[in-house]
Amino acid sequence: MSDFFYVAVLTYGSEKQHGVSCFKIGSGSGADVLLALFGDRAKEVALPKASYRYVHVDVKGFRTHRNYLVLRVTSDEKAQIESICRKNGSFVWVYLWEHEERHWLQFPNTPAARYIDPTSYGGACPKFLPSHAGFVTPSSLNDEQEPEDAKGITLKQSGDWWWIAGDTYAHRETLRSAGAKWSKSRREWYYKGADLPQAIRDLAAVNESKPVSTAPEAEQVVTSDRTRLAVVKHNVPPSTLAPSHDFPPSPAVAAPVIPIAAASAPAKPDNVQFAIQRMKDAPQVVTTAQTVKHDTCGIAQEFVGEPTGSITGNVHCYGYAVELGICVYLNFGGPRVAIEAIRAKLSKGDIVTCASYDHPAVELTPGEGNTGKYHDYMQNIPEARYTSVILLHEQITTPNYGGKSRTCIIRTGEAHGVAMLKHHITQLVAVPVFDTWADYLWDAGALASLVVRPLRAGGIDLWSVELDADAWTRLICGGLREGVIHFPNAS
Repeated sequence: MSDFFYVAVLTYGSEKQHGVSCFKIGSGSGADVLLALFGDRAKEVALPKASYRYVHVDVKGFRTHRNYLVLRVTSDEKAQIESICRKNGSFVWVYLWEHEERHWLQFPNTPAARYIDPTSYGGACPKFLPSHAGFVTPSSLNDEQEPEDAKGITLKQSGDWWWIAGDTYAHRETLRSAGAKWSKSRREWYYKGADLPQAIRDLAAVNESKPVSTAPEAEQVVTSDRTRLAVVKHNVPPSTLAPSHDFPPSPAVAAPVIPIAAASAPAKPDNVQFAIQRMKDAPQVVTTAQTVKHDTCGIAQEFVGEPTGSITGNVHCYGYAVELGICVYLNFGGPRVAIEAIRAKLSKGDIVTCASYDHPAVELTPGEGNTGKYHDYMQNIPEARYTSVILLHEQITTPNYGGKSRTCIIRTGEAHGVAMLKHHITQLVAVPVFDTWADYLWDAGALASLVVRPLRAGGIDLWSVELDADAWTRLICGGLREGVIHFPNAS
């Protein structure tokens, strides 16, 4: 069998178009890659005046992982993807997993270009291991063969949670009688408990004598004629957590303010449960969040490129941030006429491209169909005929605490970022939030992917926060239940 490679294609999620579910893809090479690899199974759904491309892939269970589609391709398919990306000439949004270096590389976008490390210029890239995401092998599908990943039963363990995937339909009654439950969102079974029932182990034909790998992420694979077992234990060292100050923990005080047991019991295991377990194993450090001072301070600026797109005059970009395909922050300056042209394009929902000299261009857009989403902060210098503007998306200026949405934090320092996050969570959840929990909320939120760093450039230190009241409430109640955080001393 030829060697396989892992490839990740960036998407903006999935949407229904003309009655079919489609992956929403930007102007990079992702759509062309899917159409080429999946052949007759892939179809592009054309929409009039659409800024994005929509591709329907007829593969059961094919879904995104953190907005990426993960493919396992052969060497010939890898060369085909590289050929497609080299013809793009812009940002391709397609990444290759480098096994030896254990990181993602961006495919080259010109005939003479090389593979690029996105972290070298602060670009976005997948933040997960390929083994942690469900993938599809296009070559097996096109040959009308069952994908190797779908054969047998696969078990993944995270703390006391077990995910049961693979060929489970024929064994659904056995799984249900053994205490396993079906997750509609992940299309997998799960079981909560330190020890997996023997009935489920028998389905996977476990051989207890098989050695366990000593790699950083221990993986045990046991094969048989009919089934396969893969147990993956996620080990996150404490050093990966955000740095905290060395203060002694506050004593626990019994205060039945929050119904911990009821509120913290999740319907299914996910990133929140994983974060709580990892924080339980990490050193317990409790600090007090500082009060947010409403003082003005300068925002660091770095020249990152020139915004283009039917714009006359030289306009310089000094920083931007793109979160899930939406430009949430843009700092630029130039002649007043050119500035107003850029503002007009963004206000109408059009795309503005930021072209740079040393890395691929980036699309800046408020999102397809979104108009009037920005608040501008403008400073005009008539003597120099120069206008400086900062555009902030309404996600930042007017956060929506009434539903599942997102906002962003522009940090001036670590303490300021922690305090701002505590402020947002206080407005979001219906339970008390104490200052001594601030560092836990930041660290656990980062582990649960509720606090992430979006694609950004320039001197801006911007973080994205998911305003999911249920997830943050579970994170608080779970931390209390596991003893990671405590109620402050009433005295």
